[in-house]
Amino acid sequence: MTGAYGIAGPQRADRRDMKVWLSDHPGQPVTLRAERLHLVAQQHDRLHITWEPIAEVALGGMAA
Repeated sequence: MTGAYGIAGPQRADRRDMKVWLSDHPGQPVTLRAERLHLVAQQHDRLHITWEPIAEVALGGMAA
């Protein structure tokens, strides 16, 4: 399993800020909130990472 975070739009988190925040908690639990899970088929050609969406499941039991 791979964890990834992301959001579209103006409320998108700054990647550098997220990396600093996550690395500033060595050995301590970190809580990340998620609204849904996405299953993707990922491909890497040594230049780009691309993915094909397969399924999206809202956390709470309802598929989107």
